[in-house]
Amino acid sequence: AADHRFAGGAHDRVLFHSPHSFDAATYEVWVPLLNGGSVTVATGDLTTATIREAVAEGVTALWITAALFGV
Repeated sequence: AADHRFAGGAHDRVLFHSPHSFDAATYEVWVPLLNGGSVTVATGDLTTATIREAVAEGVTALWITAALFGV
């Protein structure tokens, strides 16, 4: 998570929506925080509207699993 390749804009503001016990949560929380960025916490289900709103509010990255590609 502290890898210098995560620094530099693309991971400045990450959407946190994974369960805390899921390994993707490591990316969603620690990558932005260890590189001077911020975490935006999603509320409710991850829907198209949720993603659009998050991007409109400045989210620059999120973790999408294969199961969420339909969203």
